[in-house]
Amino acid sequence: MRKNRHCRLMKMFKELNTKLRGYYNYYGVIGNSKKITQVYRIIIETLYKWLNRRSQRKSFIWEAFGKVIKRYKLLKPYIASRYQQMTIKISC
Repeated sequence: MRKNRHCRLMKMFKELNTKLRGYYNYYGVIGNSKKITQVYRIIIETLYKWLNRRSQRKSFIWEAFGKVIKRYKLLKPYIASRYQQMTIKISC
């Protein structure tokens, strides 16, 4: 985010969503929702920090930043893979 803070918001959110989708698909398993939600919060805080450093004045307050996240549709955490129930037949 630091290296791309000068980019347009649409491009930045598109690339960030691509990375988040890959992260959620890999780590989004049952039992890991707490950690991927924690990563999502860290990403929001980091994004807020670096977008506010685009100029010498603060660019966003939290309310306006929340509207930006909704407008550009930052991907929320989700569980991607579910364990499939297996039935094993044992014959004696």
